[in-house]
Amino acid sequence: MGCSYEATFLEDQGGWELLEQAENHHRGVSLLARAMVHYSCQELCRILYLLIPLLERGDEKHKITATAFYVEMEQVRRIPEEYSLGRMVEGLNHQDPIMKVLSIRGLAILARRTEKNAKVQALLPSMVKGLKSMDGLLVVEAAHNLKTIFKGQDRKLTDSSVYVEMLQILLPHFSDSRENVRSSCINLYGKVVQKLRSPCTPAMEEQLISTLVPLLLIMQEGNAKVSQKCIKTLFRCSCIMAWELPKRAYSRKSWDNQPQTVAKICKYLVTTHQDSTFTFLSQSLEYAKNSRASLRKYSVMFIGSLVPCMESIMTEDRLNEVKAALENLRHDPEASVCIYAAQAQDHILASCWRNSWPLPHGDSWVCDPATTHRWSPSCENLPTSHQQRSWIMQALGSWKMSLKQ
Repeated sequence: MGCSYEATFLEDQGGWELLEQAENHHRGVSLLARAMVHYSCQELCRILYLLIPLLERGDEKHKITATAFYVEMEQVRRIPEEYSLGRMVEGLNHQDPIMKVLSIRGLAILARRTEKNAKVQALLPSMVKGLKSMDGLLVVEAAHNLKTIFKGQDRKLTDSSVYVEMLQILLPHFSDSRENVRSSCINLYGKVVQKLRSPCTPAMEEQLISTLVPLLLIMQEGNAKVSQKCIKTLFRCSCIMAWELPKRAYSRKSWDNQPQTVAKICKYLVTTHQDSTFTFLSQSLEYAKNSRASLRKYSVMFIGSLVPCMESIMTEDRLNEVKAALENLRHDPEASVCIYAAQAQDHILASCWRNSWPLPHGDSWVCDPATTHRWSPSCENLPTSHQQRSWIMQALGSWKMSLKQ
């Protein structure tokens, strides 16, 4: 066929390797089709006629390959609507997530045509819903095409619920083990946030608040590229929500020697977003289970500063949950995690003890029970105003006893 330009393009982009891999085959096919469109390959018409039967009657594997080729050809061929928009809509409801992603790609190409833009815009809710429970790489692939469709929207007429749902889908992928997925999803999240407009709806506010802890923790991992994306996205969230986070919350500087910074951030979160405090705790406990040791370490540091700020609203069940998590982390394979888990325990015990049994006005501690270990879970001598909080004394006492064993 004399397609030397296409072959060279494919080789430069790693297309041949993609074609050999089952999970990336559709990406290799798309790359080949894109090259043929770019270089105006003379065989495009012939290939299109061969594709139609495969799209109509081929098995599932052939349909994926044919669809990957077909959607790229929409850039140059004026195909009847039943074979363009209609087929892409059908693909959105396909059980195979790759077909959904390819259909979104096809719709993004169709959206470039003025006469079909409005119809494509109307399909945005269906496109976004299709990304739920999808692999991170596929979400990134689809989201890049959705970004093209978002650009063509009239901001004043857009229902923010579509954006909020998109944010909900991107957030779980912040902790993906693959750096490119993490970085892309965090970056895309910030781009979608830029589309939001005041006044914030309750759903929008709740979603953005749930982004705070993930961004703060991932920012600390030490990956410069990902950290920079976190800072930009956090700043965009702060602008739309008018947050006044401590300045150092936007810093990539490690928390290792800055416990006061972590404490200030936690105090701000609990004071400003008290209704979301238990969400912050749940998120940090979940990140403390992450496979990456650096994320576990900074999650432990965060928990150690957050829990003392929650003393007035802490429940017995949640304190026991924290206790169990930190106890497990004291036996973590990573030494630094063990150390910070022990420090977090000490900090929580010391702070909660002091706050649970305040001294009369003007008095100061002669000795700190958390330091001398002279603890008593008994509440018999507690002031009447504090006897209702006796469970925390018992919980702290048993926790301290378990640490001695």
